[in-house]
Amino acid sequence: MGFDLHGVKPKTTGEAPVRIDFDKSSSDEIDTYFEDVNNFENINPGVYFRANVWSWRPLWNYVSGVCSSILSEEDIEGGRWNDGYIIDEDKCESMLLLLNAELSNKLTHRYRDAYMDENRNSSYSFYIEKVEDFTKFLKECGGFQIC
Repeated sequence: MGFDLHGVKPKTTGEAPVRIDFDKSSSDEIDTYFEDVNNFENINPGVYFRANVWSWRPLWNYVSGVCSSILSEEDIEGGRWNDGYIIDEDKCESMLLLLNAELSNKLTHRYRDAYMDENRNSSYSFYIEKVEDFTKFLKECGGFQIC
């Protein structure tokens, strides 16, 4: 189980692959389809962001702490569940500014070090790369829905 974030109005380049009928497609066609989807998502980071439950919870706790001046209690709670909650584009732009400042000032690294020291025996991990990927998503997503 994980958290899938879909851009509400993502900036895109190119056309998204047309969904295929998996019941009528060969394994090669299915493999090609998923390769095309992955390529599209890689060049369009605002379309989709994924995190498994073990990385999403620490990431969202960090994001909601850094962005507590932007996010409402409802937003913060909505980010804890994958039931369709939407964060709007204006909040995403403000979140991006705060998270980029944290990254450039190495505060995210300090947070990670403290988190990992405090949670040595936990299954939950905090990754700088997830924060970086999330900022790329925020920059291009036009708001997002958590599913």
